[in-house]
Amino acid sequence: MDIPAFHPEWLVTFWLTTPGLNKLNPHLLLVIIVIFVIGYYFIKRRKKPIEKSDSNEEQFQLLLTKKNMLEKELNELRSKYEQEELENAGLANKKKELEKHLEQTMRQLQQFI
Repeated sequence: MDIPAFHPEWLVTFWLTTPGLNKLNPHLLLVIIVIFVIGYYFIKRRKKPIEKSDSNEEQFQLLLTKKNMLEKELNELRSKYEQEELENAGLANKKKELEKHLEQTMRQLQQFI
């Protein structure tokens, strides 16, 4: 028992009377077109430009945060020194290291100002 095709009469007439089209298998051509459309969609989606945020602004905010953290640590270190919780030699080394990082961060921030 065969099920009749549900193609409109005008489409069958157009396909069979058009030179060139009447020699092609319409179902195979439809499959090829669908494959190309899907392939084009995936290629287009992959090459979609990625929106970049302002990297300079992000770097500036990161450096500003780093500067604030270093200043906070340096202030805490000074208050600990006043309370004599740390040895003087350890405090001096840590203080020099923090001041060095703070100075470097300040130089980097100067590039943005």
